[in-house]
Amino acid sequence: MGWREQSEPIGGSAEDNDDLLKALRGRLRQAGGYIKSEVEGLPSQFPRQLGLTARAAVAGVTGLPGMAADAAMSGYNYLTGSNEQMPTQATQNLMTQIGLPEPQGTVENVNQFLGSAITGAKVPVPTISQPAPANFQPTLTRQQRTFDVGQREGYVVPPATIKPNIRNIALESIGGKQATEQTARATNQQVTNKLANRTLGLPETREITRDTLEQVRDEAGQVYEMVKSAGRIATDDDYKAGLQSIRASIKKIREDFPKVNVAASKEIKDLADALDVSEFDTNSGMELLKQLRNEAADNLASLDEPTKKALGRAQREAAETLEELIFRQLRNAGQDDLAQQFDNARRQIAKSYTVQAALDEGSGSVDAMKLAQILNKGKPLSPELELAARMGGSFPRAMIRPERTGSVGSNALDFAMTGAGAVSFPLMSVSPYAALGIIPAKYGARRLALSKALQRQILGEQFTLPPQFVGGAAGAYGANQEQE
Repeated sequence: MGWREQSEPIGGSAEDNDDLLKALRGRLRQAGGYIKSEVEGLPSQFPRQLGLTARAAVAGVTGLPGMAADAAMSGYNYLTGSNEQMPTQATQNLMTQIGLPEPQGTVENVNQFLGSAITGAKVPVPTISQPAPANFQPTLTRQQRTFDVGQREGYVVPPATIKPNIRNIALESIGGKQATEQTARATNQQVTNKLANRTLGLPETREITRDTLEQVRDEAGQVYEMVKSAGRIATDDDYKAGLQSIRASIKKIREDFPKVNVAASKEIKDLADALDVSEFDTNSGMELLKQLRNEAADNLASLDEPTKKALGRAQREAAETLEELIFRQLRNAGQDDLAQQFDNARRQIAKSYTVQAALDEGSGSVDAMKLAQILNKGKPLSPELELAARMGGSFPRAMIRPERTGSVGSNALDFAMTGAGAVSFPLMSVSPYAALGIIPAKYGARRLALSKALQRQILGEQFTLPPQFVGGAAGAYGANQEQE
């Protein structure tokens, strides 16, 4: 139709322009109402913000003595089996009781964390006037001795687990306790797998599978073929005593309840009775030995089936009794070299079954916690597997398989802290760009806590941190404690 007439409004018809103006006026009224409500609400919010500021200041100032008191209380609870409240939690409870508001929501919690950290950084850190001599060696606990050996193989633990002093708690507070544990688990799983490979004579980085373990047994089993031609073997008193030990585990139950088959008591008695012979051919004995080992491994791997597990333990004990008899008879027959080869082979095969019992076939990881259970039942382990087992028993939270808990990554709270820091730092005369260092600082604190340098010195006091870092971490720690 060509160009518009001069009389036609530029924005459209007059009716359309009126509708647009009405809509704009409506939006402006809504915005004005919101601004008015926020301004009117400032006087009512001022006491709350003042209370939150006071709460952050108290948490920051009391952070250092609070961390020391928490460390002492943790030791008391550990030694006495108590569950007393942490002093920093009591401080948080007291502030709530006297009327100081509790932070609500992500923004207030992050501001509380940052405010307490900055306040704590300005608090002087006490020093030791008369430190111990440089060559002083304290008496180590069993847990510390286990770690002392484990860290030489590469195991790491959150440092406050062993020594909950201010330095160690500060590092974990900055890095995050849970994230530090997750990082430790990933490292420790590699060490456990390495030790399992080493005890089997495999390359330390090799993936462990059931097929791998079968190959180990096949190679060791070549000696068994040589033993098969040793002739007939007469049983002795030690062998009879071993069978009696197997029966003893279910004897009392069968005396009181002869018709009840509890914990595979009937199968265990039948097994011991079947093995109670005066002599046998070594060929038959070796085949029976392999059968007992295979069945024991399958039964012990049964989940939540105590009857099968009980039978598996009896089968394993029977196999060991049979092996000991064959070894003694070879020595008595003057076949010392063959006896030693057989002894080495049976130990290798036994280790392969132990690793298999602790193996998670889905991930290919050897579970140190399962090794700890095996050790607690009195089963002898190789030095490498025993170390992994003792680490699993002494530091269970750091030794959980990482596949069960996931990997470490930045979460929403980390990013919220960065955003809140960028807003609140200028109010404290700190550059907003400093907030960009929050996530790297948490990552760096975790790496420092688990570094070789600090882990090697974790039982001493040679490694120190800047006092501002310790004070800031103490303040953040105090603000982070949950109330009870």
